[in-house]
Amino acid sequence: MMFWFLLLHPVHVPVVGFLPVFMFPLTGVLTTDDVTNCYFNQNIALMIIGGMLSMLINNSGLDKRIALFILTRKKLTGKMLLYKASLAAFLLSIVCHRLLACVTIYSLFENVSVPITGTDSDYLKTRNVINNAIQTSSIFGSIVMVHTSFTTMAFKAMYSELGPRDDIFNYLQLAAFTLPVAIVLLVLNTIYYSLLLNRNSEPGMNAMQEGIDYQRRDLPAMSGHEKCSGIFTFAAILLFFLLYSEWLGYLYTPSGVNDVTIAAIFVFILSMLPKELFFFKYVTAKDKSDLPPRRPTSSLLFWKFVDQNTNYGYMFLIGSGVVLYRAISKRALNTRIQQNIEPLFDTDWYVASLQVVLLAGLLPNMISSIGACILFLPMILSFGTTSTWSNKIHLGALGVGIASSFGFMHPFRHTPAFYCHNNGKTPIREMRRLGIGSVVISIIVLWIALCFYAPVVWPSEAPFYGPAVNITQIPPPPAPAR
Repeated sequence: MMFWFLLLHPVHVPVVGFLPVFMFPLTGVLTTDDVTNCYFNQNIALMIIGGMLSMLINNSGLDKRIALFILTRKKLTGKMLLYKASLAAFLLSIVCHRLLACVTIYSLFENVSVPITGTDSDYLKTRNVINNAIQTSSIFGSIVMVHTSFTTMAFKAMYSELGPRDDIFNYLQLAAFTLPVAIVLLVLNTIYYSLLLNRNSEPGMNAMQEGIDYQRRDLPAMSGHEKCSGIFTFAAILLFFLLYSEWLGYLYTPSGVNDVTIAAIFVFILSMLPKELFFFKYVTAKDKSDLPPRRPTSSLLFWKFVDQNTNYGYMFLIGSGVVLYRAISKRALNTRIQQNIEPLFDTDWYVASLQVVLLAGLLPNMISSIGACILFLPMILSFGTTSTWSNKIHLGALGVGIASSFGFMHPFRHTPAFYCHNNGKTPIREMRRLGIGSVVISIIVLWIALCFYAPVVWPSEAPFYGPAVNITQIPPPPAPAR
């Protein structure tokens, strides 16, 4: 039922996450407490709070300054603009909110008035190719950090239901895998899109360069707000990495401290500190004339901006995925699932991983990325624990989590493709034509990485999961009286 709702869109996508809340208790599959407990845990909290933290650079406007710095270093041609825009989208999506980064880059192009001439078709084709390159690069950058991609958080939340002994998908260990993979994806897809550019891709580039150069010159001097946003963002990322540095054999992780703890501390502090940090002058001033003027100022992380751009609805979708897996475990549906999909996936790991990544990479081009992840991953987790490759179930879950973000061909809401279509003015037909190559390239690269590079990052052959999750048992109906 959830699949058809996600495919046909009779309601908004997050509303589909409410289906298990009343369906499972009414059908006796799970109690209401078991269902509702799945809708908020530390992984879902990290998605919300970490997403707020990722908006710090967007809130200050530093993302626009970084994008203009990258775009204005050399003379622009069609291919040079493609390379620079892809690099800007990739780097910004690692350290800040990927959707806001896409909006920022597309807005830089929208602010440029390009005269339409007889070669306008060449310019429009060039613009469509570059717009698609931007949205794909943004997706590749977002998979590097745990909290910057919805599908990454969804697969972590569902994988935790297996009862993993350790958080093997922590920031440091996951980035050791995703960063090289993301760089390879960026390079290959940039080459792919550069080959799609027409030979006559120069019309409009002079006007584009003049417009972007003007926006760079029109920027004011870097404010204290921008400087502080960059410092605090990199400090948070550093702490996320150091928290699990014992994976490398050094430092000690204090008990009771995890990813969401650090994210919450940063968001709380940044919501209190004024963005210009005027209060330091009250401490260092030697005379009354040295005091700053008394005027109200917003915080480093302005709550109204954060609240407007936080997608609270997706926590219901992720929670519904957790509920699906719990229901499968509770009703022992693993055997039935295994009987139905055994001919497809119960094969050699190399073949099975290709099938998993292929299906997970194609689904987000039919339904939303987060919807593809929450529907497909519970089946893989349920089947994988009893399959011939059960010792690699963590890699199968990782493949689904990353491949589910490869939604390049259709503008579903809250995805970079949505802003490619609406802000970049790229027709859906062009997005499908250009995006199919990126989907194929991404699936092949991820499959190779899962087969040969992921075992280097996670070398253990033993299952990483523990006992099944404790679930409240629904008492059986009383026996009929004789």
